[in-house]
Amino acid sequence: MKRALMFPMLGLLLGACNTLNTAPANPGQGVVAQACTYSLSFTPASYKTGFTNEANPNSGLYEWFGTEFNPITPSGQQHHAAKVNYRRYSWDSFYNFSTGQYDFSWLGTVIGWARTRGQKLAFRIQPMGDPLEPDPANRSYLPTHVEPYSTRVTYPSTGTPQVDVVVPNWNDPTFLALYNDFYQKLRDYLIQTNSAKDIAFVDIGTYGFWGEWHLWTGTPAVLPEATPDTQKKLVDIVTDNLMGLGFPLVMMSDGKDALPYALAKSSQIGWRRDSLGWDHFSGGLSSSYDAAFIENTLKTRYLTAPVVAEFAQVLNQPGRDRPNFFTRALNDVKTYHITTVSNGNTTLSWTSLTSTEQTQVNTIHKTAGLWPRLLKSTVGTNCTDQLNVTLSLQNTGSAPAYETWNATYLLQNTGGKTFTLPATTLDLRNWNPASSKDVLNTLSLPATLSSGKYKLYVTFKDSLNVLPLPLVMAGPTRDSAGKLLLGTVNLSRLVPEKALVTPEGVHIDL
Repeated sequence: MKRALMFPMLGLLLGACNTLNTAPANPGQGVVAQACTYSLSFTPASYKTGFTNEANPNSGLYEWFGTEFNPITPSGQQHHAAKVNYRRYSWDSFYNFSTGQYDFSWLGTVIGWARTRGQKLAFRIQPMGDPLEPDPANRSYLPTHVEPYSTRVTYPSTGTPQVDVVVPNWNDPTFLALYNDFYQKLRDYLIQTNSAKDIAFVDIGTYGFWGEWHLWTGTPAVLPEATPDTQKKLVDIVTDNLMGLGFPLVMMSDGKDALPYALAKSSQIGWRRDSLGWDHFSGGLSSSYDAAFIENTLKTRYLTAPVVAEFAQVLNQPGRDRPNFFTRALNDVKTYHITTVSNGNTTLSWTSLTSTEQTQVNTIHKTAGLWPRLLKSTVGTNCTDQLNVTLSLQNTGSAPAYETWNATYLLQNTGGKTFTLPATTLDLRNWNPASSKDVLNTLSLPATLSSGKYKLYVTFKDSLNVLPLPLVMAGPTRDSAGKLLLGTVNLSRLVPEKALVTPEGVHIDL
């Protein structure tokens, strides 16, 4: 009789053995009895409870413009501890002025460079800069053929210093068509080069200073604005062209009218906010959105899409100053289930932090996103050529995964010979943080396995086979090839390797 497997925690069935339904016997036909092929015992390996600084995709601290405020990557290590490399590019940086055509080839070079570091690329494409930019302060971010559809604004109108900023004519139909054409060409490039798999996320940054969806100048000057209807079109330009390519999109939180619109379009669209550490991170949300939207949408979006944050700069202003800066940041990471945070932009050096502050930043790194821990593993057999492996997992981070992982189990005998079992998947999406689950994998054993001791390993690779390093998981020891040692299986073969089973269930050795 087959015994039921009882799971003490939330179960996820990734593989299941097929039930053998025996057809009614014909008159005079004997019923074949099922014989056990193997018996086994399993000794789990010793598991560690702590994590290294190495993060999973869209988790922990992301590399911010090539800087590491918190030095999480050991010197000389090829693969970066952060799995996301974040950059921002001006729209005109994709335009070849000599040919008058868009050129995305250099983006492919950056994607390839990030891959060699064990990372995916995340980026925002900006339609305009800020007048405070020093290099130069007033240059346009627009390609040459788009510049006629913009306005150069000088402000303040009196006094010094006066600065210029080039503002796109947001509501102009021709400008919008040119903007859409650019994103169509970006989509075509990503598809043609199979580059979408190497992207962690893309910001929906089609409006405002730095693409942050605001035009705040700090002066009485009022810049040309997009209407609410145009703001929706600016969201559509990105979503209509890039959604569905396999990576998440992330909407800026300062788009008061556009953020609810974007998040309602798809549960796969996340959001980001760039004032982590300030009271304004939560206070600004409360002043812009109603409580229901914050509670039911912003605080739950982490279940299906990334929530991205960027540290603010530490200023000598109440609510933005050094005391409690990282306390506020850590609280907001937990409150909004932020999945990944910039490893830079604080204006502080790592060595200037107190030990308490350094601990808080390290806690942010190992709280944001997916941080799974293997608590235990059990192995059994069901009297056929199958191995039942149950992994008891705990998510200690703030969010689930946003992709599935390929699980490959291996048995290695005492002579070093390795037997690779059929691949299965590990789906950690929609996995609530601070919760546990049991994952059952039913694996077919090779018919040539003989009795003996085997080390049982598993590796978890991303489903698109992009990242050179496997899923980060606390618990098992991981070797240089990325294999996690689960334990040792002592296998006893009960049926000879070469045997014929008669209809009466009699074994005849050959």
